[in-house]
Amino acid sequence: MQNCSRCETDKAESDFHLDKSRPSGLSFYCKSCIRLKDRLYNETFRAKKSSYNKKYKDGHKHEVALKQRDYYLRNRENLKSSARAYYHNNREKVLERERAKTYGVSVNDLRSFLLKFRSGGCSSCHQSFTESGYDKEAIDHDHETGEIRGLLHSGCNIALGFLKESPERCDALTRYIKEKCKEKA
Repeated sequence: MQNCSRCETDKAESDFHLDKSRPSGLSFYCKSCIRLKDRLYNETFRAKKSSYNKKYKDGHKHEVALKQRDYYLRNRENLKSSARAYYHNNREKVLERERAKTYGVSVNDLRSFLLKFRSGGCSSCHQSFTESGYDKEAIDHDHETGEIRGLLHSGCNIALGFLKESPERCDALTRYIKEKCKEKA
């Protein structure tokens, strides 16, 4: 048993960090008091440290860039392998984040959008989605505004793109199919 100098309670030796400089071989404070002290310090000085770090980086951009580049060159293989491992272990999460970034929405907004539209199937032909091929899901969006309009089969989305999103072209193609493909109907 040892007494913590901060909370003044007797605690088991396992509740103290090792400290070779002390005669007992244990630190003055118990682990929970050290955690509390560290948390209070971090909360108190977080803004100050952040401000200092920002000022340093702003004043030493070239040095910081050189250090980052040097670190990357020395650790390139480890960084690449850890990035590959992360991607492999979190593929869906990474793709979801990239997809949300592409459409300028948050991941939560994208999830709620997909949940809303998946149940109804393709917004064009109303058939359900599959995992691959032309029947997998594709997000339809306005290329000028970036606004998401609906969830389509990738084949329907490709067709919409080839028709240049023109209602006149769609109508013309529909007439053509009705006229030229009577035998198949």
